[in-house]
Amino acid sequence: MVAPVKIGAGAYIGSGSVITRDVPDDAMAIERSPQNTREGGAARYREIKQFIGQMVGDDQLVLEGKEQERLAEKERSTSEEPASSGRDDHASPPKPGSSR
Repeated sequence: MVAPVKIGAGAYIGSGSVITRDVPDDAMAIERSPQNTREGGAARYREIKQFIGQMVGDDQLVLEGKEQERLAEKERSTSEEPASSGRDDHASPPKPGSSR
């Protein structure tokens, strides 16, 4: 919620919604903005962060930008490898007493 808003008695708010207007009693407010994906945006952000760090002499900012780029590169290289675990990481945990 973006303050100041009033949520009426008995009103429901959709999970993950960003509510910017008052919600009357017993109403349901759901907000879902379209996704905005900016290709290369994260790489540009890291470059700008490093550049600003260099300009103001903030070594920590420069190091953070370089570390983020290193982690992004590592993530890109591991995401290209095929999944070999063979298990469903999103499966529900086994129930007590089951043999799964």
